[in-house]
Amino acid sequence: MGDRIRVGRIAEGEGFTLIELVVVLSIVAAVSFIALPKFTTSPLRDDSRNAANWILQNVASLKAKAVIENTPLVLHIGIDTGRFWITDASFDSQETAPKQLGGFTLPDTVRIADVQRPGLEKQTAGQLSLRFFPAGYNDRALIHLRDDRGTYRSFRIEAFLPRVTYSEGYLDIEGG
Repeated sequence: MGDRIRVGRIAEGEGFTLIELVVVLSIVAAVSFIALPKFTTSPLRDDSRNAANWILQNVASLKAKAVIENTPLVLHIGIDTGRFWITDASFDSQETAPKQLGGFTLPDTVRIADVQRPGLEKQTAGQLSLRFFPAGYNDRALIHLRDDRGTYRSFRIEAFLPRVTYSEGYLDIEGG
């Protein structure tokens, strides 16, 4: 019977200090910053992101590698197979087949819709090659990826720019 519940004021020395509250909130914020993106991204988004990252990173490195090694390089695109692979321009078609096995294959949820090049018809099937030259330029192209939700992603490869331009949606090679 001696225990009583106190209602009202908190005695001095009880409770949390402002520093303790700030530390706890900082820890909660850091954990949520790391954990929440993993819960909010769907597998479809990850597949599209992986494909986009491969194109963005490898095209930029191809331009630099062609200049540094002073040798023309080729990015092969298999539209029907959803594959990308890289070879030296001196390889012939028989030597290219083993390199194709080591390339990048798009996930099942993403496919190559088409590839546009200036002055040529839009290519929706088959295989094509984009050349990267030691002088620092390359073939212009616009690669369109489409996921199983119908969302298009466009990758513009310009002749003299070091980076690939990425855009959500379907762009045209001449306009935008």
